Amino acid sequence: MVVKAECRFKAPARFDDELTLLTRVNRQTLVRIDHAYELRRGPILLAEGKRPSPAWTVTENWCKFR
Repeated sequence: MVVKAECRFKAPARFDDELTLLTRVNRQTLVRIDHAYELRRGPILLAEGKRPSPAWTVTENWCKFR
């Protein structure tokens, strides 16, 4: 479930570029995990973003919130 997402574009990517997506957890609580993203072409930052998401696990086809 996506509640909110943000992205800031810094530079363009080209069709044949080799890109790296870095993902990290900025903050984690019992009900939410905040992720941060960086999209890079080598050392050049192309975009950065962040997205909170609910902290849940899937058990026997049921979504279970912690």
